Amino acid sequence: MQKKFIGGLVAGESRSLALNCTWPLAFLSFDSDHIKIGCRFSFTKKHTLAYADIQSVRLERILFFTRMRILHQSPQVPAYLLFWSPKTKEICDTFAQHGVEVTQK
Repeated sequence: MQKKFIGGLVAGESRSLALNCTWPLAFLSFDSDHIKIGCRFSFTKKHTLAYADIQSVRLERILFFTRMRILHQSPQVPAYLLFWSPKTKEICDTFAQHGVEVTQK
């Protein structure tokens, strides 16, 4: 069963060298063995990341928003992945259901 969430995304090799898709122009979807994350524009790259490559999801609270930093070890995916959505709790619960540790910063 696939779950899909709409949100915002910063993806790149670092925070300063990243593509920024503001809410609601990004997506995060959960499949049985991987996630897909990217901007909803057809000309931007979508990234696939196996749960086995995700080290953890770190929650970072900034003012009224809680962002999710996806820490991983896949060389095919940008090192810096930051996703935010109004459905943070549901997303974190879904990560946990797939065996991914969710931590606070």
